[in-house]
This record gives sequence, C-alpha cells and structure tokens, in this order.
Amino acid sequence: LGGSQTHWALEDLMAEVEGGTHCAVVSSGLAAVTTPLLAYLSAGDHCLMPDSVYGPARNFCDGFLTRFGVETTYYHPTIDEAGIAKLMRPNTKVVYTESPGSHTFEVQDAASQYAAAALGAEAGARIVDLCAGGGGKTLAIASLTGNAADILACDVNRARLQQLSPRAERAGATRIETRLLDPGKEAAMLAGWCGKATHVFVDAPCSGSGTWRRSPELRWRLTPARLDRHMADQANLLVIGADLVAPGGKLLYAVCSIIAREGRAQVQAFLDRHRGWTADSGYLPAGIGRTAGAGYLFTPAHDRCDGFFLARLTAPC
Repeated sequence: LGGSQTHWALEDLMAEVEGGTHCAVVSSGLAAVTTPLLAYLSAGDHCLMPDSVYGPARNFCDGFLTRFGVETTYYHPTIDEAGIAKLMRPNTKVVYTESPGSHTFEVQDAASQYAAAALGAEAGARIVDLCAGGGGKTLAIASLTGNAADILACDVNRARLQQLSPRAERAGATRIETRLLDPGKEAAMLAGWCGKATHVFVDAPCSGSGTWRRSPELRWRLTPARLDRHMADQANLLVIGADLVAPGGKLLYAVCSIIAREGRAQVQAFLDRHRGWTADSGYLPAGIGRTAGAGYLFTPAHDRCDGFFLARLTAPC
C-alpha cells in the first residue's frame, strides 16, 4: 500500500490500541472493506456478510466479486454462533462482521432519548406522536414499551413521515401506525382518537436554537416573524394534543429550543387557559436538566446534549 514513516507509525499505534498484530490505514471506508476481501478471496471461494452491511460494500460483493467467481451469502446481523456455523461451507474463506452494522440501531442525541423516556409510557399504552417527523423518538418510545403499546405516528410532512415505516420494520416495531395529516385539518383527522390516548407526545416545530452548537447557520435563519409562526403552531398543537388525551392521561410537550417563549412560557400559557391540567415533576434522572417553569431545560454546558425543553402534563380526571 505504500505510505510514509508517519503513515506506518499511525498503523503501529492503531494496532497497539486495538490489540491487533497489524493495522492498514487506507484512503476510504470502502477501501477498508475491499482491501481484506481482495487479500483473502479467490475465484471459487465463499464469503459470509451481514445483511446490514455498508451499501457500497454490498455493491462490491454483488458486482465485482461475483464477476470473479466469489459467492456471497448474507446473514441476519443478530445471528448467533450456531447460525453462522450452519452457513459455513468448505470453501468459506471470509466471515465478515460489521460493528456497528448499518441500519441495526438508531443514533439519537441524549436530549431526544430523555424526552422519549419522560413520556413514561408502558406496555398496553395508547400513544399518539403528533409531530413524528422521521420517527426517531417514535422508535425510542416503541423500544421503551417493549413493542407492547399501540402508537399512532403523525406528521404533515409526507417525505419525513415516509421514512418511519422502513425504520420501524428494521427495528421490529410492529405496532406503529402512520398517518399523514393535512395542515389545518389535524383535529378532524384525529377525531377517532379524541379523549382516548393514554399518552400524547408533542415534539413541536420550533426555532431549533438548541441545535445551534452543531448547526450554527440556523441562528441566521431565525427571524422574529418566523419565531412568531413557530409559537402559533406550538400553541395550536398543544390544544390538538390535549384533546386527544384520556382523563388522567399524559401530554409531553417538547421543543429543541432554549428560548423561553417557546418553552416555559408556552406551557404556562397552556396551563393558564386549561384549568385542571397539572405539571408533573421528578420524572427525569437525578442531575439531568434544570427546572424551567413547569418543565425542564437541557443545555449543552450542563447536560452535554442539545438544548431542549420539555414538560409533562397530566389531564384532569
């Protein structure tokens, strides 16, 4: 592969860190996959690859290796040792593993995971995720309930909501229903759930100010007019969500924002208008978040996650 003294020193250090006998530093992720495959495989050989393998690596096996007479069998990424043993052949020269495997888990910021857990849903719950988007928090909620709760995931953005079904299938989340809503007609399209949901999650559209540390350009896109539109949408979604909650049920309001008008002020305005609703407390792990009005605020400095506000409210019985 060539290289320089610095290149070789890096390889030696990486091998030492990983406890290996040698390391090869190459130019790309695909090269890191193909280099060992080409080193060990020849015409007539058999290779085992996880079905979740990196897309370009799969294309390499199905295209390049197939043309040179190498057969590839794809196995389920959660297969056990006995399963691998059954797939082995006399001509199997490579058993390829990829950790973490593509599409076998979902990456989320800690704040999003705290929000999903704060909903407090358990097996048997009937849940509405009113602003599901691509479904990241929906999947987290499904996982926390052990895939034993009925979840209705809604959004007005078709492109984003369409991402949820294949993600749910990969995750084995079989009790999620998706529903595309028409803007301005959300309440009518959810009439069948009115007063029947044990839990409603309102992850409302917002300024995104909590993500400015990793998306600093958003700061320059936020205008007073846009903030006012977000706040109007948030207030409307709170009302829509509240109507879906069964007596004594829970409504979790969340925004990835550190702006008080979108967080604590928005929740307080809702409580002022809806007598009988109460704000919960003590549902976060110790030391996580700081009290902000009727809810909690996360910040990168204090919680090492995105800026985020959430509040869990209980409907009157």
